[in-house]
Amino acid sequence: MSLFTSPVTLSDGTGSRIFTYQLQEPGNIIAGRWNEPAALAAANSVLRVLQSTQKNGFKRHMLQSAETIALTDPGVSDPASADVVINITISHHPKHAVADVEKRVLLLKNAISIAGFTNAIMQGNI
Repeated sequence: MSLFTSPVTLSDGTGSRIFTYQLQEPGNIIAGRWNEPAALAAANSVLRVLQSTQKNGFKRHMLQSAETIALTDPGVSDPASADVVINITISHHPKHAVADVEKRVLLLKNAISIAGFTNAIMQGNI
Protein backbone atom coordinates (compact mmCIF):
# COMPACT_ATOMS: atom_id res chain seq x y z
CA MET A 1 0.00 0.00 0.00
CA SER A 2 1.25 3.46 -0.89
CA LEU A 3 2.11 5.98 1.84
CA PHE A 4 0.59 8.82 -0.18
CA THR A 5 -2.12 9.09 -2.79
CA SER A 6 -0.97 9.89 -6.29
CA PRO A 7 -1.08 12.74 -6.90
CA VAL A 8 -0.55 14.19 -3.43
CA THR A 9 -0.77 17.94 -2.79
CA LEU A 10 1.49 19.34 -0.06
CA SER A 11 2.08 22.91 1.11
CA ASP A 12 5.56 24.38 1.44
CA GLY A 13 4.23 27.32 3.45
CA THR A 14 3.97 29.59 0.41
CA GLY A 15 1.84 27.48 -1.91
CA SER A 16 0.70 24.03 -2.91
CA ARG A 17 3.01 21.58 -4.66
CA ILE A 18 1.78 18.43 -6.36
CA PHE A 19 3.81 15.20 -6.37
CA THR A 20 2.99 12.07 -8.36
CA TYR A 21 4.20 8.54 -7.74
CA GLN A 22 7.02 7.79 -10.16
CA LEU A 23 8.50 4.39 -9.32
CA GLN A 24 9.67 1.86 -6.80
CA GLU A 25 13.44 2.18 -6.63
CA PRO A 26 15.52 -0.97 -7.13
CA GLY A 27 17.79 -2.24 -4.39
CA ASN A 28 17.92 -4.11 -1.10
CA ILE A 29 15.52 -1.78 0.68
CA ILE A 30 11.95 -0.94 -0.22
CA ALA A 31 11.91 2.58 -1.63
CA GLY A 32 9.41 4.64 -3.58
CA ARG A 33 9.75 7.99 -5.27
CA TRP A 34 7.26 10.78 -6.00
CA ASN A 35 8.30 13.57 -8.36
CA GLU A 36 6.96 17.09 -8.81
CA PRO A 37 6.03 17.38 -12.50
CA ALA A 38 5.46 21.16 -12.33
CA ALA A 39 8.99 21.80 -11.06
CA LEU A 40 11.78 22.62 -13.46
CA ALA A 41 13.61 19.49 -14.62
CA ALA A 42 16.87 20.87 -13.20
CA ALA A 43 15.25 21.14 -9.75
CA ASN A 44 14.76 17.36 -9.52
CA SER A 45 12.14 17.92 -6.79
CA VAL A 46 11.31 14.55 -5.23
CA LEU A 47 9.91 12.83 -2.18
CA ARG A 48 11.39 9.43 -1.29
CA VAL A 49 10.13 6.84 1.15
CA LEU A 50 12.49 4.11 2.34
CA GLN A 51 11.65 1.06 4.47
CA SER A 52 14.32 -1.29 5.79
CA THR A 53 15.23 -3.67 8.59
CA GLN A 54 18.61 -3.15 10.20
CA LYS A 55 20.96 -6.01 11.11
CA ASN A 56 19.95 -5.68 14.77
CA GLY A 57 16.30 -6.31 13.81
CA PHE A 58 15.18 -2.72 14.30
CA LYS A 59 12.88 -1.26 11.67
CA ARG A 60 13.84 1.94 9.87
CA HIS A 61 11.46 4.19 7.96
CA MET A 62 12.53 7.39 6.22
CA LEU A 63 10.74 10.18 4.40
CA GLN A 64 13.03 12.42 2.37
CA SER A 65 12.41 15.68 0.54
CA ALA A 66 15.11 16.74 -1.93
CA GLU A 67 15.39 19.53 -4.47
CA THR A 68 18.16 21.31 -6.36
CA ILE A 69 17.82 25.02 -5.54
CA ALA A 70 19.68 28.07 -6.84
CA LEU A 71 22.26 29.56 -4.48
CA THR A 72 21.45 33.10 -3.36
CA ASP A 73 24.99 34.44 -3.76
CA PRO A 74 27.29 31.93 -5.47
CA GLY A 75 30.97 32.67 -5.25
CA VAL A 76 33.45 32.30 -8.10
CA SER A 77 34.06 28.60 -7.42
CA ASP A 78 30.48 27.81 -6.30
CA PRO A 79 27.93 26.09 -8.52
CA ALA A 80 24.80 28.04 -9.48
CA SER A 81 22.65 25.60 -7.52
CA ALA A 82 22.95 22.77 -5.00
CA ASP A 83 20.80 20.12 -3.34
CA VAL A 84 18.72 20.65 -0.22
CA VAL A 85 17.86 17.32 1.46
CA ILE A 86 15.60 16.94 4.50
CA ASN A 87 15.18 13.51 6.15
CA ILE A 88 12.74 12.33 8.76
CA THR A 89 13.76 8.90 10.07
CA ILE A 90 12.03 6.60 12.53
CA SER A 91 13.98 3.66 13.98
CA HIS A 92 12.26 1.31 16.41
CA HIS A 93 12.04 -2.22 17.72
CA PRO A 94 9.40 -4.15 15.75
CA LYS A 95 7.38 -4.69 18.95
CA HIS A 96 7.02 -1.00 19.83
CA ALA A 97 3.38 0.16 19.82
CA VAL A 98 2.53 2.56 16.98
CA ALA A 99 0.90 4.89 19.53
CA ASP A 100 4.18 5.19 21.45
CA VAL A 101 6.12 6.00 18.28
CA GLU A 102 3.39 8.48 17.27
CA LYS A 103 3.95 10.42 20.51
CA ARG A 104 7.64 10.89 19.64
CA VAL A 105 6.72 11.96 16.08
CA LEU A 106 4.29 14.54 17.47
CA LEU A 107 6.98 15.89 19.82
CA LEU A 108 9.31 16.53 16.89
CA LYS A 109 6.51 17.88 14.70
CA ASN A 110 5.77 20.43 17.43
CA ALA A 111 9.46 21.18 17.98
CA ILE A 112 10.08 22.06 14.33
CA SER A 113 6.98 24.27 14.26
CA ILE A 114 8.45 26.60 16.91
CA ALA A 115 9.08 30.02 15.35
CA GLY A 116 12.67 30.42 14.19
CA PHE A 117 13.48 26.69 14.28
CA THR A 118 14.89 26.46 10.74
CA ASN A 119 17.04 29.57 11.15
CA ALA A 120 18.33 28.44 14.54
CA ILE A 121 19.23 24.92 13.49
CA MET A 122 20.93 26.18 10.32
CA GLN A 123 23.05 28.51 12.48
CA GLY A 124 24.29 25.49 14.41
CA ASN A 125 22.35 26.05 17.61
CA ILE A 126 22.10 23.06 19.90
